[in-house]
Amino acid sequence: MRYVHNVAMIGHDELLAEIRRLRDAGETTNAELAKILGLPSSRIADIFATDRKPRKISLDEGKVLVEAFGLEPPQADAPAPSADNLMPLLDALIPLAPPGRVTDQSLRALSEALSYGLALLGDQISKPASQDAVGVAARAAVARFREIGTA
Repeated sequence: MRYVHNVAMIGHDELLAEIRRLRDAGETTNAELAKILGLPSSRIADIFATDRKPRKISLDEGKVLVEAFGLEPPQADAPAPSADNLMPLLDALIPLAPPGRVTDQSLRALSEALSYGLALLGDQISKPASQDAVGVAARAAVARFREIGTA
């Protein structure tokens, strides 16, 4: 799960699934969880209840569990850029490549400019963005290439 400022966070459902996995794998028990959280075992059993509505893990309890087990948020695979987004960016950048054999420096500048343009599309990278958004990203990528190329 990602929130403002693109900070990865582990949500309640992911935390519960991971604690359940650790418990089912024998890496922890309800008694150990109770000790970590300073709660009676019955309160831990309430979290895993299947015959009634389970008790939610509180924010403070979640922090303690994340720290105790060294849990990390799930890493989402980066979405593949849409060809509809790549094509205008490449169309704007390819003419800027120096004629003849492409050098490592010019290839690096083109790559960085393309990456910059794609980053401007944000979460729209994997689906076709609006023509305006792609146009702005393409112009920004060209400007970025010129900035890098003259540095």
